[in-house]
Amino acid sequence: MFVIQFFKTNCLARIVRLFILFYLIGITTAAHIFFFSETFFPLNLSIFTKSLLITVFIPIAGIFAGMWIDIKLKERNKSFILVPYQDSKDLKWYKRYDWLIYGIVMFGIWSGLYFYIARTRINAEKHSMFVEFDKMIPFIPEWVWVYLTVYMIFLIPLFGLSDRRLLKTVMSSYITVMLICYVFFYFYPVEYPRPEFVVKDFSTWALSLVYKNDKPWNCFPSSHCAMAMMAALVLLEINWFFGLWGMAVAISIGISTLFIKQHFIIDVISGFSLSILVYYVFFKSKLIELLGKKQKEFYDRIYSATERVIEHRLEDMVRRIVREEIDRVLKKDINNDENK
Repeated sequence: MFVIQFFKTNCLARIVRLFILFYLIGITTAAHIFFFSETFFPLNLSIFTKSLLITVFIPIAGIFAGMWIDIKLKERNKSFILVPYQDSKDLKWYKRYDWLIYGIVMFGIWSGLYFYIARTRINAEKHSMFVEFDKMIPFIPEWVWVYLTVYMIFLIPLFGLSDRRLLKTVMSSYITVMLICYVFFYFYPVEYPRPEFVVKDFSTWALSLVYKNDKPWNCFPSSHCAMAMMAALVLLEINWFFGLWGMAVAISIGISTLFIKQHFIIDVISGFSLSILVYYVFFKSKLIELLGKKQKEFYDRIYSATERVIEHRLEDMVRRIVREEIDRVLKKDINNDENK
């Protein structure tokens, strides 16, 4: 059976990595399925059942499909393009899972600063980017499912890259896009006047959660559109198939922000344009090389120091847990001897 073959032919680090990637791709696919389903033929199921379908059952089916594809590729001496076959026995355990740590840290920076700035600018003067075209766009709550896929496509390049040098470039481009967006969010907050609606189905329920947790400012430029486009461009740098897939997802996310009334059209255009500019600077121009060896060495030292700190912290944590467990067992044995 292909499942048993998949586990036999892959190391643990690659299995974990592929499972996460297949899950992210699966939940992205599930969200688009539900977008079409809720728009044209809503299923007569409870919100809880639909939530399980979109977050558990369909993604799990995607994981099995991904395992089957990976086995078929290996039979042809090929590999899943984002996670090639490689021997990781000589790597430290931390090096095998650094992609996971980097992805979690980047996601934490993106979402953490986003919500922090939103809270700090509650009383700030808000601006508007409204144009007549925004008035022509209808309110369609079902697009919320496409909108939510931004979190998955953000992580896919970070979890899927094996080239460390390219990963560092991706992280630098991500951080650059974030910082530019956050400067505008803080000094020139743009607010979108959201419509009122009644929660009556799965889509309006999901959109009500988005509205509840995401303030109506932090609009210009759209960080959702910017990060989705940045991820798509990175995927395009790796492989044309995944790049085109990512580009389609990014553009659909941009469209969704308009239909669920999260952004003005100018927010979307500026977000896409920002990522294209940053992508050109980091991946296509020679500007980064002109920064000089000292700047490169500085960034390398930062990454190396970060890796060492994380590795030492994790090792210390493991030692502490082991020491506490040994002490607990010893105390238990001593108490047992005393009772005897």
